[in-house]
Amino acid sequence: MELQTKQINFPANIEELSKFVLVGREKLVAVKAEIRAIEKVELAKEVHLQKIQEASMLSEALLDAEVRLGELFKKIPKGSGGNRKSNDFKKSNGAPFEKTKAEIIKDLGFEKTQAQRFEILADNKDLVEQVKATARENEDLPTRTQVLNLAVERKRKQLRENKYEAIDYENEKRFREALNAIQRIPNEQELPKSLLREWSFVDGMTDTQIEILEKCINRLIEIREQIIWERRCL
Repeated sequence: MELQTKQINFPANIEELSKFVLVGREKLVAVKAEIRAIEKVELAKEVHLQKIQEASMLSEALLDAEVRLGELFKKIPKGSGGNRKSNDFKKSNGAPFEKTKAEIIKDLGFEKTQAQRFEILADNKDLVEQVKATARENEDLPTRTQVLNLAVERKRKQLRENKYEAIDYENEKRFREALNAIQRIPNEQELPKSLLREWSFVDGMTDTQIEILEKCINRLIEIREQIIWERRCL
């Protein structure tokens, strides 16, 4: 089954675009109910396909409209700080914002959490397109929830990567400091034997301390072998 799509021209005005989204969501709920009813009474496949196509086009159109709405919401100042006389506090048509962002969003018919979701969609347009393409392939309907879930996972992945990068940086820093400290130790030719003998008794050099030195040497050998192996794999 091939689902058809068509280009929809959305209202440029934020008020009209908000109405489009609100009415469109109600329409989508109604179309889904019709599909369930058709499947229940087993009407003709042509009727079922027509409603599926309608729901698919409407779902995609609503996602695109919500992306656009998210872009517009991001441009509305929160109303705290800044200069209200500046261009940042003006609408696209040049008129000033007379209310706070929260008040404007509420007047448009949305909750704060809904506006935040639209802004997330606007920040992840590629994921919106990905969800739409996957839905077409699977003969399914694209949903805002699918996009938001992917966006959350992307954010978590970015945070994990940033965390690992920080950890790797600190580990590398400590490793280089350790190597530099070792390199600063005079070699046998520069170190008098009398001083070596003295060090052997400083703080009572015990077998335990010698074992620690041996572990450090073995660890350095392991690191060397790991680096050689990684270079071979490149």
